[in-house]
Amino acid sequence: MSEPNEADRFASRLTMLVSKEVAASRGDPERLAFVIERLSASLGFSVAIAARGDGPTIDTLMAGAEQYAHQEAVDAAMMLGICRARP
Repeated sequence: MSEPNEADRFASRLTMLVSKEVAASRGDPERLAFVIERLSASLGFSVAIAARGDGPTIDTLMAGAEQYAHQEAVDAAMMLGICRARP
């Protein structure tokens, strides 16, 4: 197996950070909304930089990100539903 690269390490750190914060936010809708808000702001900032401020490129990247996030949410909801259904 190869050594993890910087992108892999970033993905792992981000996943751990978000997972811990979401777990700590259980039962606190305002805190969870804040997590989503900050993630959205970070995404928007990253897209603006990637698009170099070009409006049509921002639109394209955001549309793709929205579709991807939606599918991830659906997949996670299905997994959570399956986990809850088990005895």
